[in-house]
Amino acid sequence: MTHVVHASEKELESLQQQGHTIIHCPISNRLLGNGAIDLDALDAAGLSWLCASDGLSSNYTLDLFEEMKIALFMHHGADLLLLAQKLLQSVTCKAADALGLNTGRIQAGKQADFLVLNLDEIPNEQLAIHLLLHRYTIESIFIRGNKEL
Repeated sequence: MTHVVHASEKELESLQQQGHTIIHCPISNRLLGNGAIDLDALDAAGLSWLCASDGLSSNYTLDLFEEMKIALFMHHGADLLLLAQKLLQSVTCKAADALGLNTGRIQAGKQADFLVLNLDEIPNEQLAIHLLLHRYTIESIFIRGNKEL
């Protein structure tokens, strides 16, 4: 289910019972004036949610890093580091789980789909925030263990 910005508690409960995943599109929701989804309500309802782009018809980019960065600013009441970590999980392991893909984690038996970024020195405890707020060069892209870029 995409957006779900104005869903009631009862509707969220129904979505959870039916096993839905919620797709959060921060830029699209802002540009269309839909408001911000309540991530705490989704978590409280036990719903899995992902960060994604809604497409160029209601967005200026398809850049997933940009979507996550905008979400950091949109959800100003959330703990910054925890939200950054949840956003990164939402586009990796949670997205893979929602789509039934054998990827999304660096783990034995999983397909090796990943990006290699050129990072400056970053304190480990702040890595998630830095990944979303700064632009880093993508040095390589691996799909199923094969270098594509």
